[in-house]
Amino acid sequence: MNEPDISKSRIEVLRDALKDVVDTLRALDRKTSYLINIISFIFGGYVLIMMKVENINFLDYEDLIIFFPLIYLVIAMFFYFFSYSPVSNPSEVLQEEDKEFGKNKFYSHYLGDRFYSAKDLSNSFFDSTIDAKSLARVLYIEILKLSKIRERRIDHIKLGNVHFLVGAVLMILQIATLSQFTFVIIIGLVIFELGRFLKFLFCFKF
Repeated sequence: MNEPDISKSRIEVLRDALKDVVDTLRALDRKTSYLINIISFIFGGYVLIMMKVENINFLDYEDLIIFFPLIYLVIAMFFYFFSYSPVSNPSEVLQEEDKEFGKNKFYSHYLGDRFYSAKDLSNSFFDSTIDAKSLARVLYIEILKLSKIRERRIDHIKLGNVHFLVGAVLMILQIATLSQFTFVIIIGLVIFELGRFLKFLFCFKF
C-alpha cells in the first residue's frame, strides 16, 4: 500500500471514530432527556400521592419531612442537566503542542476563540490542513476533545442514576409504609450515606 492510500485509510478511520463519538454523545443526550422527563413525572406523582395519603400542613416541618426522597430526585436532575454543559477542559488528554495546534478548530474550548471572526477561523483551519497528514492530526485532536466531553457526560449520568435509584427506593418505602417509619428510613439513609462516604475516603486514599 502506497503512502496516499495509507493517508486516505487513516483519514477514513479517524472520520469513522469521530462519527462514533458524536453518535454516542447524541445517544447520551436522548437518554438524559428521557430520564429528566421520567423524574419530573415521578416527582409530581409522589407529591400528589402523599398529599392524598397525608393531611399535610406545609408550615409544619414534621409534615414536610415526608418529602425528603425528593431531595435525591433534585440532585439527580442536577447531574443530568449538568451533563448537558458543553464546557470540558481537554488538558488532561491533550499535550501542550496539541492544545496549541488544536486552537480555533471545530470544538474549541478556549475563551479567546470567541473573539476570532469566521474568516480567521476558516483561514486557520485551511492553513493547518494543507495535506493528508495535517488533516488526520486535526481529526485526531477533535476525537480527543469529544472523547473528553463524552467521558464527562457519562460520569454525570452515572451519578444521576445513583441518586435517582436511591430516591425511587425511598419513595417506594414511604408509600408502602404510609410514611409511618419516616424517621427510621432517614436513620437508615444516614447510615447508607456514611458508608458511601467512608468508601469514597478509603478508595481515594488507597
